[in-house]
Amino acid sequence: MKKVMPILFLAILAVAMISIVLVLAQGNGSNGNNETGNGNANNETDNDDNETDDGDDNETEVEDEDGNTIKIKRSERIQNYLQGRYNSTECPSDCRCQGSTIKCELEDGGREMTIIAGSSGNIIVQVKGINVSTQVTLYHHDGRVFANFSNETTGENETQEIVLPDRIKEKIKEKVKARVRNESLELKRNGEYEYNAGKESRFLGLFKIRERIMAQIDAGTGEVRVLRAPWWGFLANDIEDETA
Repeated sequence: MKKVMPILFLAILAVAMISIVLVLAQGNGSNGNNETGNGNANNETDNDDNETDDGDDNETEVEDEDGNTIKIKRSERIQNYLQGRYNSTECPSDCRCQGSTIKCELEDGGREMTIIAGSSGNIIVQVKGINVSTQVTLYHHDGRVFANFSNETTGENETQEIVLPDRIKEKIKEKVKARVRNESLELKRNGEYEYNAGKESRFLGLFKIRERIMAQIDAGTGEVRVLRAPWWGFLANDIEDETA
């Protein structure tokens, strides 16, 4: 019996050691698999990044109102310079960049567009003294300005040429003959300009007031789609703008 005990002890010890070796081997195999998995994940991430970069470098094809196909390059994106900490190499084609300001000649040769970085991620576009604020991505191509909008119906992005703010103001003045104050104009992601102002009028022909008006204008055509005023507006007479 005394001889059996040492042999039994040695057998149990051997089984325990073999079990430990097997557990360690399985653990190393799992770590190897994890490392391979991480490597694949990193490769997929790199591929995604490369695909994004390649997409950014591609040209965007746009069809103008005459049916001509226009190819817009990423380098013509106006926000590149402003978001790149004013790197002169990112200045859009046919524009002049200095500090937080971009100046671009327009195709008719008699107008200039000025773009200034806003304070909350937006940009201010000015043409002939008329300003518009926007967060929409803009491109300057051969003296024309294009914008990347979100189509609310399809959910896809679409790039199209836009009517600039000075021409939009002219369209509004054709509809609103009254004197206005506190005007604001914003280019929205849905492809519309939104105009807000206070229209001067006399309530019941006696008391001078300001009616809050709002208009929605198609950015591609300049058509005034919606013009809203207070419901009681019929009780007020507009004060005409003598400078119009």
